[in-house]
Amino acid sequence: MRTVFVRDEEVAFRDSAVFDKRCVVLIHGAGGSSFFFTPLWASMRNEVRLIIPDLPGHGESTGASPGSIEEYAGWLRDFLKEVEVSSFILGGHSMGGAIALAAALEKVKGLEGLILISTGARLKVHPKIFQGIREDFSGFCETCARMMVSEKAPPELVEEIAGELKKCAPAVMERDFACCDAFDVRSRLSEIDLPTLVVAGDEDVMTPLSYGEYLAQQIPHASLRIVKGAGHCPVFESPDVVTEAVRDFIRSL
Repeated sequence: MRTVFVRDEEVAFRDSAVFDKRCVVLIHGAGGSSFFFTPLWASMRNEVRLIIPDLPGHGESTGASPGSIEEYAGWLRDFLKEVEVSSFILGGHSMGGAIALAAALEKVKGLEGLILISTGARLKVHPKIFQGIREDFSGFCETCARMMVSEKAPPELVEEIAGELKKCAPAVMERDFACCDAFDVRSRLSEIDLPTLVVAGDEDVMTPLSYGEYLAQQIPHASLRIVKGAGHCPVFESPDVVTEAVRDFIRSL
């Protein structure tokens, strides 16, 4: 992991440092870290310049996590300046996809395309999620990990995801879900004039396939890749399918 200071706070990030290739920036979801893109990192780090930060207060990054998706997008703009990225494709998983949508709507300079994985234009959060975080954080993380994959996912993957979620501070996790709960850009998707790849698992119970279908229908230049048999983390459950979809999208630009 490399580090850089953004707004006087240290940010940890993966950077494949392949500077003569196209740049892809990936943003993780609520309570997560760069860990959630590990399969893509392993497959594509030598093909494109991959930059995957731990968001503020997540993973190995310090600082307080922002209080809204729009504030996260503003932080991302500052991060990109610090790592001197002038043109890039922006991908996001779950909450990270919301951040990517916000960045596109704010017309962040240099943005060439979007990769939206397991996300939606609105991310309403059930009150029981907040209750679970407050009353039994460890148990919530275990339950959440099971919900993030399909029923056929190996127990080892569920355990690994739960372990990563438990590394997040409960207050940060709760604030992330509050950011998601307040997010709603359904009325603005037609403003996004960028090539967009939407990736959605057909067994996702957290952001159902209908969310991805809506994005693909409403964003003018979007295409949808449905990952069969995958839940909320298709990057882990079907890494070859997701990698192929991302490769094809990059080559099309």
